[in-house]
Amino acid sequence: MTDFYYDGDSFSCSLPTGQTKNTGHILSSRLGYDMKHYGFPGKAPSQIIRSAMRYSFDNKDAFMCIGIGAYYRLEYHSNEYIPINHPFDLHESEECIHPLRGETLSKMKLGSVFSELFHWQYLETQLLFNLVALHDFLMYNNINFVIHNLGMNFSKFTKKNEFPFAAGVKAQIDDRPRILNFYKDSLHNLMLDKNIKGYDYNLYKEWAHPDEHGHAMYADYLWEEIHQYV
Repeated sequence: MTDFYYDGDSFSCSLPTGQTKNTGHILSSRLGYDMKHYGFPGKAPSQIIRSAMRYSFDNKDAFMCIGIGAYYRLEYHSNEYIPINHPFDLHESEECIHPLRGETLSKMKLGSVFSELFHWQYLETQLLFNLVALHDFLMYNNINFVIHNLGMNFSKFTKKNEFPFAAGVKAQIDDRPRILNFYKDSLHNLMLDKNIKGYDYNLYKEWAHPDEHGHAMYADYLWEEIHQYV
């Protein structure tokens, strides 16, 4: 095994000017592997899942560390190719996929149908089911991996407030230890617990992006989780 695959949205890669080491750099250096970083700002969960599957088709020996960031995104296809401005790796065909964000649609006032598409419980639950499918696909194909949460902790859902589609999904996640930290110890909840403010906290508050200190903290957390698999 020589390659370390790392992915996610801006939480996986964005740094303030002058800083260069994100979580993927730190972990790949500790392992002595070559980093293959497929993260870029605005990447939707469906893109991250698709990228992981596509990468695994031809790279059976890499260790894959697949990060899910902001889940409040869908995607759409357009024949218009818009180059993605980032310094890392990507499938070039992803340049015709564009994120569809809930806040964008809200500003456009496109009505209740679109607001229902971004129902937070629906998006959380749909993503978890998709991660179960991704997990089982990678296990079936003998890929070495973990899937982790770059965003905030997901809801555990009690019987009192359980979203109908969520019934049973937490048990499925809990039965798959390679899906690490969706109900506790997400990147942003760890930052809150350790009083680490992102470098753009004034803009995004608790959803701010980690600087090198935040990335180093999260690399330490992931290291404790992944070293048993590598």
